[in-house]
Amino acid sequence: MERQKKAVLSDRLFSLVEMLRGDQEPAQAESTYRCVADVGCDHGFVSIRICQENIAQSAIASDVKEGPLLRAKEHVEEYGMQERISTVLSNGMQHLHAGEADGAIIAGMGGFLMRDILKEAGERQALPPVLILQPQNGWRQLRESLRQMAFSIIKEKMLTEEGKTYVVIRAQQGNVPREEVADPIADAFGPYLLKMKDQQLHAYLLREQRKYDEIYQTIKAAGKEDSTVEEKRIELSEALKRMSM
Repeated sequence: MERQKKAVLSDRLFSLVEMLRGDQEPAQAESTYRCVADVGCDHGFVSIRICQENIAQSAIASDVKEGPLLRAKEHVEEYGMQERISTVLSNGMQHLHAGEADGAIIAGMGGFLMRDILKEAGERQALPPVLILQPQNGWRQLRESLRQMAFSIIKEKMLTEEGKTYVVIRAQQGNVPREEVADPIADAFGPYLLKMKDQQLHAYLLREQRKYDEIYQTIKAAGKEDSTVEEKRIELSEALKRMSM
């Protein structure tokens, strides 16, 4: 394989690269990041791509499982990236030292696990100042945790791949905007997505509203009640109301 060939990514994985890139021009010569930690790197293609695009000078690709890490190492060698990408067997960010990475990408896991990983690294002052996160669930809890750790959500993107909805979050250390503080609706659906009246979010909210309305009607017809379902319906209605303001 030719070294100059770009690592091929799905739309979901490429969204991580683009979110990390931020405002950097694609042809920009100077890297934005000195070192990026790719946590849960799987096959390592995201690490390869961010180095190929010169978004990062170097990357640390880590995974908790030996199998995926071995494949990542093989791909790093295949693309001739051994001098820029190291592979490490590690649980979460336990391999990182304070100041070692100035950016991190975490994907392929739930928001609850991400929250625990971030808290562990934060307790050791090893948390990079820029985080690109793609939680598979636990969106609300992850956003709450980011706010508590004084990370501000700068940008978000919602996308659908193979019938599953994903959210990509870019968070940076710094002052948390007043509108992000103690807002359960923003925590659940994303302050940036709500503010920008994101069309993907709007479509998602409508789908969820239809689903929970059907659940509510089924429960009602059975002569039962479920406070959790009713709370979810109210939450979705409030989010849709904000989207229309």
